Amino acid sequence: MRAQLKKYLYYAGVSPEELEKILPEIHESNRKRLMVYLYMSIFFLSLVSITSMYSPATKPFHSSYLVALVIICILLLLARQKSYNGAKINALIDLFQITFFVFGIVVGPILDPTKNSGIFLIFLFALPLLFTRSPLRNIGLIFGIDLIYMLVSIYFKDSSLIYLDIVNAATFGLGSILTSTFMMNVMTENYALKYRIFIISEMDQLTMLHNRNAYERSLMVCSELSQKNLVCIYADINGLHELNNQKGHEAGDQMLKSVANDFRTVFGADHSYRLGGDEYVAFMFDMEEDAIQKLVQQFEEMVTSNGYQVAVGYALQEIPNINLETLVKAADEKMYESKVKYYQLLGKHSRHR
Repeated sequence: MRAQLKKYLYYAGVSPEELEKILPEIHESNRKRLMVYLYMSIFFLSLVSITSMYSPATKPFHSSYLVALVIICILLLLARQKSYNGAKINALIDLFQITFFVFGIVVGPILDPTKNSGIFLIFLFALPLLFTRSPLRNIGLIFGIDLIYMLVSIYFKDSSLIYLDIVNAATFGLGSILTSTFMMNVMTENYALKYRIFIISEMDQLTMLHNRNAYERSLMVCSELSQKNLVCIYADINGLHELNNQKGHEAGDQMLKSVANDFRTVFGADHSYRLGGDEYVAFMFDMEEDAIQKLVQQFEEMVTSNGYQVAVGYALQEIPNINLETLVKAADEKMYESKVKYYQLLGKHSRHR
């Protein structure tokens, strides 16, 4: 029960490993939402700031509108910076929500103590639902701001309204905690489901390299990612057929996973692919040839240290003369030359693919 509750509150119903995988997309989505809400807030606060100058009913709140507007404009400038990470996005979201919570408290019990604070209660319920965040983070924020509101109400509110305000704050606070916790789990599960679909459609399930589907798509964009040149590395495992015959397919699968892990470690995960069988391809960008040779040597040594052998070839083309088909073919041919030499040393002249 404790483990399930921890998963529900800390990880929004998904595993820690899965949450780590989907966090970058969640942060990017939250950043885009924050930008939209900031622009909407600036429009709304500018409008009410102007109208409050001419309306006796809202004129006492004019300064509050202006202060909130200035804070939101500052947050927008910070959010527009190109460099950001998850911690920064979460901090900006906290400040955005706190700004409106404090705004609701100021225009409610402080400046208008003779009326019910409907604006704050709306913010209390709605703001935690605007972003996909940790349920526990939302709970802490709701609880803390609700407690502050109650204390402010006790100090500023008309005595006839204090009891009702505290009951409303407690009721809306509890409702916000329950609703936001449920919605955070639903929203996070949607991201997790999208990630699982991606894994099935674009990742090789044995090696967890990108599969041929992803490879075919990459051919349409790889050349656009280069500023100087594009490199193709083509690798093929030696001895997979013999290992399958001698020790069974489980041993062969272990070989495939081991070599794939080394391939990903050396050449990176973003543009590494298993084309099928024992063939792997990677693309690298704007590399010097001596650096490529060192990486290839490092990969071969890692594979050998694990008790396996691999044939590797690479090819490089400069911008603007990049042709993906001839590039991959050239790397494949160099890999084949390496493979032939390996089997010649073993007295085997046939190509094993």
